[in-house]
Amino acid sequence: MITAPEQLSLKSPVNRSSCICNYVSTIINCLFAYPPHFIEKLSFTKLTPINVIILATFIALFFSVSVMVVASAAEKFVPPTVKAMRISPQAEENILTGMGSIACPRSIELGFDDTGVIAQMFVEEGEAIQQGQVIASLDDSSFRAARLVAEAKLQAARAEVAFYANELTKKESLLNKKAVSDAEFNRAVFELQKAEAAVAVAQAELQRIDIELQKKILIAPISGIVAKRYLDVGSPVVPGSNKTILLIQCNDVFADIELGERLFPSIKVGQPVRVKMDALGGKMFAGTVFRIGSEIDKKSRTFIIKVKVANPKFVLRPGMFARAEIILSEGSAPVYIPEKALIHTSKDGSAADLFVIKNGVSLKRKVTLGESNEGRIQILRGVSAGDVVIIEGQNRTSDLDEVNMEFVK
Repeated sequence: MITAPEQLSLKSPVNRSSCICNYVSTIINCLFAYPPHFIEKLSFTKLTPINVIILATFIALFFSVSVMVVASAAEKFVPPTVKAMRISPQAEENILTGMGSIACPRSIELGFDDTGVIAQMFVEEGEAIQQGQVIASLDDSSFRAARLVAEAKLQAARAEVAFYANELTKKESLLNKKAVSDAEFNRAVFELQKAEAAVAVAQAELQRIDIELQKKILIAPISGIVAKRYLDVGSPVVPGSNKTILLIQCNDVFADIELGERLFPSIKVGQPVRVKMDALGGKMFAGTVFRIGSEIDKKSRTFIIKVKVANPKFVLRPGMFARAEIILSEGSAPVYIPEKALIHTSKDGSAADLFVIKNGVSLKRKVTLGESNEGRIQILRGVSAGDVVIIEGQNRTSDLDEVNMEFVK
């Protein structure tokens, strides 16, 4: 069966070659359509009507097909013009982005170990405090009065010790001269020991009062930030039933960053991260991936990574919004292309087709998609730096078609 030339696509060099071969094959089939013995009997020396008709038919058919072949070969095909861009390696191609918030790694609720009424509060919510700093104190007036009494008793006991020590020295001298009896000497020893015991009792009482006074003071066990103040001056305190403040430790903070599940294989513990803080005028902080969440959220299809960031000046506060740039290791970074280059995107948005150009011919490629941001999308697999991608005019071409390309930046 002869294929009409208008039925063949001339957009591909392969199709044009196939068309010419079909024409040549048609000529050969026509010349040898008759059996050999009939051709042998055909004599051009005898110009009989039948010979003339047969000869004229062959000549007409030959020239007709030849004209079609020459016309097809001579026809100049103009490939469609498409806009394309070359994927160039850029610094941003090694970066994944995500958003989240700042959190402190440690928090403790602090309260008094004694009953009383709050007399003073020395900190406010949001204030950064240091380890050992006094946070609040209870009313300790009764114990301070008791301490004064205990100090006076201790001084009296020490005076008695001095007195009986002097008396014992005298008794000992008289005893050597046989001027006092052994009973009088032993009594002097007893009085001195009794006075020394009174000193020990007074010292113990003073220490007990100091311990009670220490319970009236709330001291920060760690450095941190006062996240919440539960009580105020005049509030009653009962040990174990209420807390005074919530203290969070933020020398190092975590940026909890949310990422799409398709990026899970690209994230590794220890990868460097830049954290940008909008609340601080876009200031950047250096951090590292500290922990990778083990679960993917079923609804959002995302997972959380914890980025550890040093915070020695306590400028990063819990709840602050954070933008993270995760710097991928060499060779594992996806490339970025305009989203308009994609065709036939899958229903779940994980894959799509696009056209690349090699040697002036369009080639369809299937690619795996990453995160999209402001009209650009990450390509995890399928193309690489240096490939030329069609970004406009995909509807004017198909796989293996010749194209003219206009480069755009």
